[in-house]
Amino acid sequence: SIALSPKTNKAQGVASRLTDSTQAKRYFSISQNGTLVFASTLSNADIYSLPLDAERGKVTGPLRRLTQELSKETFPTASADGAKMTYQSDRSGKFEVWVRDMATGKENALATLSPSRTTTSVISPDGSQVAYTVIRDNSKLYVMSTSGGTPRLLCEWAQAFSWSPDGRSLIVAGKGGLARLDLSTGKRVALPVPDLAEDADISPDQRWLDLYVERDRHRGDIFISPLESQPVPKERWIPIAENVVGVQAIGWSPQGRFQIGRASCRER
Repeated sequence: SIALSPKTNKAQGVASRLTDSTQAKRYFSISQNGTLVFASTLSNADIYSLPLDAERGKVTGPLRRLTQELSKETFPTASADGAKMTYQSDRSGKFEVWVRDMATGKENALATLSPSRTTTSVISPDGSQVAYTVIRDNSKLYVMSTSGGTPRLLCEWAQAFSWSPDGRSLIVAGKGGLARLDLSTGKRVALPVPDLAEDADISPDQRWLDLYVERDRHRGDIFISPLESQPVPKERWIPIAENVVGVQAIGWSPQGRFQIGRASCRER
């Protein structure tokens, strides 16, 4: 709260804190007798695993919750063999990249991210490295060992989406759109994503792009396009799904036989 001048309505003094908690306060009201009522909300995001035959698109077991903390756990990615997972958590009071051994459940923090805003972090196919971006520092993209150690700066103004199967390059987004970044040379080569696409992802064999094209802010169409040196015209795209509701992300199964997407249940 802060006092106002009865004559000018200008602020007098400094603001003072009325409540002491990490929860969000909303929808407050003050009665004439001096009673303050308000709603207090606690946001919590957790990570789950689901056994899946990815090349047949079939669920093979029950959903299992992996994280239990009253904090935000986001952006999980698993190694190709499923032995390791990296994710982001603010359980320490700041966002960090964590690594988890999926067999033992043992986990530890690897790197500190920006305080309140984060983006993707991606584990390599062999589980030995993780790529992540620190937004507050010119969106610098780093790679480091999942065993710990000193991170290596790759470039600025980029975020990693996926690794090549051999672990030698990353697909990144940043200024100039989607690109392939060679980890040994630092060379960044733009991928020819058509202008119509709102979202795109490269296939595991690096020969195809899946594309999401919006119809409106709730619906869109999914296509597959050959990956060539120049954007491929829409006449050559392969339609996969039309008028899909609530799509938030698209991607490939490990062998590229299935399209897998994430959709908002509220839009169904």
